[in-house]
Amino acid sequence: MSSTDQATPHVPTLDEVVREHILHVVQLCGNHKTRAAQLLGIDRTTLWKKLREYGVD
Repeated sequence: MSSTDQATPHVPTLDEVVREHILHVVQLCGNHKTRAAQLLGIDRTTLWKKLREYGVD
């Protein structure tokens, strides 16, 4: 059996990794989005847009 015949393990997409990281940082900051944006190195409005994309308020 060749290696291509074996099941490929799930590898998260970059979007999935970014989503999980953003949500984790927001949680670590006690849902304080301004602080989370600072820690992530992004603008607060960028964070709000991402959270809206993810269906998170």
